Amino acid sequence: MYAAHAKKHKEETSKSQLQECLEFVNRARSDNDRFAALIEITHCIWAGEFTDADKEIALKAIDHRLLTQIINTTHVSSEQSIDLYKSIALSVFAALSIEPIVLHFPGLKDFMCLVNDILQPDSRYSNRTKPNSEAMFISMRSDCENIVFNISQLHGGTQVLVDAGTVHLLLDYFLSNQQGTHILSTLAVLMKHNGDAVFLESAEKLNDAISIAVEKLGQISSLPEKLEYAKILTSILLGFSLIEVTTKTDWVVPLASTMQKLMLLKLHPDDEETVLQLMQALVGSVGPDILDPEVTGSFHLLKAVVARVSVEIYMQLDGIQPHNASERHSKLDGAYKLLGGAVQSAAGLGEEAEADPVIAVYRKLVDTRDIIVEFLYSVADQELALPQNHSVVLISVRALAAILTEITEEPNPNLLKLLPFFNLLCQPVEYADDVILEVKNATQAALENIKMMGMNSILESDEQQEEEETDEVQEGASSSSHEEKAETEGAQAGSHKSLGNFKDLSLHPKNTNYSISSKGSKKRPGSKSSTQIIETPSSALLNGDACDLLSKESVSSGAQLDGLPLGKNYGQNVPQPPKDICLSKESIEEFRVFQEAVQAARSKPAPFSARKVSFSSRSRKSVVKSISSVCPEPTPPWVPGPDDILGFLLPAYMFLADCEDALSVMVESDSFQVVVNFLQRSLSNLLEGKVSMHPEIMTTNALSLVQHVHTASPQIAANLHCFLDLFEILMLSVPNLVNLPAPPPQMCLKVVETSLTAYKLQVMTSKKTTTLTRIKHSQARFFKAVVEYLKTAYEVRSHRKRPPSLIIAKDLRRIWSLLEESWVSCINGLSELVMTVEELQDVLVKSPFLAEFLTFLRNSEAPSLEDFPEEASLIVETLLPVLENGAAASDHICELILYNKGLEIAKKFNLRNLAKQLVRFTKKTAS
Repeated sequence: MYAAHAKKHKEETSKSQLQECLEFVNRARSDNDRFAALIEITHCIWAGEFTDADKEIALKAIDHRLLTQIINTTHVSSEQSIDLYKSIALSVFAALSIEPIVLHFPGLKDFMCLVNDILQPDSRYSNRTKPNSEAMFISMRSDCENIVFNISQLHGGTQVLVDAGTVHLLLDYFLSNQQGTHILSTLAVLMKHNGDAVFLESAEKLNDAISIAVEKLGQISSLPEKLEYAKILTSILLGFSLIEVTTKTDWVVPLASTMQKLMLLKLHPDDEETVLQLMQALVGSVGPDILDPEVTGSFHLLKAVVARVSVEIYMQLDGIQPHNASERHSKLDGAYKLLGGAVQSAAGLGEEAEADPVIAVYRKLVDTRDIIVEFLYSVADQELALPQNHSVVLISVRALAAILTEITEEPNPNLLKLLPFFNLLCQPVEYADDVILEVKNATQAALENIKMMGMNSILESDEQQEEEETDEVQEGASSSSHEEKAETEGAQAGSHKSLGNFKDLSLHPKNTNYSISSKGSKKRPGSKSSTQIIETPSSALLNGDACDLLSKESVSSGAQLDGLPLGKNYGQNVPQPPKDICLSKESIEEFRVFQEAVQAARSKPAPFSARKVSFSSRSRKSVVKSISSVCPEPTPPWVPGPDDILGFLLPAYMFLADCEDALSVMVESDSFQVVVNFLQRSLSNLLEGKVSMHPEIMTTNALSLVQHVHTASPQIAANLHCFLDLFEILMLSVPNLVNLPAPPPQMCLKVVETSLTAYKLQVMTSKKTTTLTRIKHSQARFFKAVVEYLKTAYEVRSHRKRPPSLIIAKDLRRIWSLLEESWVSCINGLSELVMTVEELQDVLVKSPFLAEFLTFLRNSEAPSLEDFPEEASLIVETLLPVLENGAAASDHICELILYNKGLEIAKKFNLRNLAKQLVRFTKKTAS
C-alpha cells in the first residue's frame, strides 16, 4: 500500500514539475531565460524527479542548440571568460551524458573535441598561476571524466570514444594523474566491449595503467575501494585476446601476490564472488602458470584457489533444482574453468615440490571430483529431476573430465556407473521422420498465428495513430499560436518502444537548496496543480528513426501541453550558423548553485539501503555507483553439443582405458562406437573440404584412444567390430588424405600411426583373412602413400663444397616438437611390418625412399652414427631398422641395398646386422 502511494505521489510530482518546466521553456524569450530553463530541466532529469514518460518529454524539450552556442561563443563580457562558458556547457553536458540521447546531440563532435583538449597532458586550459583558473580547470577535468565514463556506458558509446580519438588520450591522462577510477573504469568498459584491439599500438601504456591499478589494489585499506579496483581489473583482464600476457609481464606477479592475500580473507559472499571473478580473469588471461609455486614463491595461492573453488562448487551444486539451475550456470562455469587451471598447475608440479602441500592440493581436488561425480550420478539416476542435457550438467562433465585427465587413480563405483551416461551425452539425437514432420507442421502453424497476430496489432495501432493524428491536425488548425508541425511524425510510433531503454536516474535526491522557482521567482501564471493530468500528443523520445532526424538537425516540433506550445526552441534543430551568447550574472549564479548541488549529490555516501545489511544478503546493489556497470555481465550459457562432450571426455577415456573394469564398461556401453562414428565424420569432412567445427586436436585425441586400446588391450580391440570398420576406412582414406593440397600434419601422422598399429594387430590375429583379404588390392596404394608422406618430413640438402646434410623439412620445423613422436612411431611401424607384408616390401623397392637414404649415408663424411648433428642423428637412427629388417625379409631389398653400396655403408658405420644380411644374400645368389 505504501509503495502504491509513493508511486502515485511520484507521478503527481513529476507531472507538476514537468508542466512547470515546459511552461518555463515556452515563456523563454532571451538567452538567459533559455539558459535558466535548460538548467532547471537538466537538474530535474539528473536528480530523477521525472517518471520515465515525463523524462522523455523533458529530454525533447531541452534546447540542444543552446549548448552548442555556449560552447562555441567567441565574444563575452569583460567580467567573464570564454573558458567559463565552456565549463558551463561541460557541466550541463556531463549531467545529461547518462542519457542515450546525448549520442545524437548535434554538437556532440564539438563537445568531444573540447573533452580531448582538456584531457591532453599539455592542455592549454591548465593554468596553474591563477587560483580561479586552477579551480575551473579541475572542475572541467572532473566533468570530462564523467562524460567519457557515462558515454562508455551507453549502447554504442565506446565506438563514439574510439571514433573521436579519445581512447589513447585516456591512457595518457590516467598515467599522468594516477588517481581516480572514472578513467580506469572507462578503459575497463572499452576492453569489455571492444577488446584489446583498440590498444594494440599502446600495449605498453595499457600495461603501465594496469600496474598502477594493481598497486592501488594492494595499497588501499578501504574494502569498498579494493573491490572497485578488483571489478575494474576483472573487466580489463577479460578483454585480453591479442596482446600477450605472461607471468613475466610486470603486473602479473604483483597481482598474484595481492590475490593470494585476498583469497585468504573471510569476506561477505558478494565480496568473495568479486575476488573469485578476478582470480578467474587472471588465470584466464595469463594461464595456469600463474598458480605455479615457482612463480608466486609459495603454495599458498594454489591451495587457496583450490580450497575456495571447491567450496564454491559445493555451494552451487548443493540444493540445485530445475528452477534454479540456470541461475547457477554462470558462477559454476567460472568456478569450473578456474578449477581446470588449478588442475593443470597441480599436474605440472615436479618431484622436487614439497610433499605436504602437494598432498593437500591433491586431496582437495579428489574431494571436488567426488562432489561433481555425486551430482552427475544423481542426474543420471534421475534422482534429481534435471534434464540430462542441461547446460549445468554438461559443463560439470567437462570439469570432471579435466580432473580425471590429471588425477590418475582407480575410478570409484559411481564413476563407473556414469560411463554409460557419458556415452549417452556424446550421441547425437536422431528423430524419426514422422516426428520431424509433426514438429515442422506445428512450427508452420505457429508462424502463421504469429503473423496473423502481428497483422492485427499493426492494423489496430495504425487506426489509433490515424485518430491521434486527426485530433492533432484539428487542434493545430484552431490555434494560431502553435509552432510549425514536424516534418515527420512517423518517428513517434516507433519511438514509444524505446521508453524502457532509459535508466532510472533516481539515485541522488535533488538538493532542496536548489530550485529556480524557489529562488524568489514568482509562481508562473497558468500552472496547474500536481493532481491535474497533462495531455501530451507526442511523448515519444527521439530514438530509432528519429535518431536520423537528430543527425540531420530536423527534429519535429510543435507538440502541445494543455493548449500551450512547447516553445520556439523545442525541436527546431534547423541548421544555423553558431552565434555568440551572453549570459548575465544571475544566470552564472544559477549555474553555480546547480553545480554545487550536483557535486554535493555525487560526493554523498550511498544510502543505507544500498549497503550490506547481512552477511547472507546477496541481493544488494553495488556500493560504488561508478563501477556498477563495469562488472562482467552474465552471458547466455553455451550449451555443448554431443561432439563437444566427447571432446572433453577423450583425454579422460585414455586414463580410464587402462582400468580393466572401466574398459569393460566402455565396451559394453558402446563408447568406442561413438568415437568411431566421430572419426568417420571428421575424416569425411576433411576429405570433402568441409569446414569442421571441432579442433584438429580432438580428432587426434580420438585416434590416440583407438591406438591405445590396440596397443594395451589387443584382444579387446580385435573383437570390436567398430574398430574393424574404422581400420578399413583408414586404409582406404589415407592415400586421399595425405595427398590433399595442405594436409594437416599432426592429424595425418596420427591417422597413419593408428592405421599401422591396427594393421599389425590384423597381421597377428587369426581373423586376418576377413579384413586384409577384403582390402588386399588397396594395400599397395596405402603403403605407397604412407612411404611418400613420411619422406616429406625430412630432406637431403646437397652442397657444392661439403657433404650433404639431412634436416627436418622447412615447413615442419616450427611444429616438429609436436610431430616427432608420431613420425618416429610411424617409421617404427613400417620397420616391423616390412618383415611380413609383401606389399610394403614391393613399395620400398620401387620407391626412392631407401635409395636416397643410402646415397646420403654413402656421401656423408661422418665417421660414426654419433657424429651426425641432432636432427640428422634422429632421422638416421629411426630409418636404419627399416634397412636392416627389410634386408632380413626381402631379397629384392637386399639387392637394392647392395646396388647402392650397402656393404661399404655397413662397414663405415659398423652396422653388423645389415652386413650380416647382405653377406647372406651374396652367398645365396653366388651359389
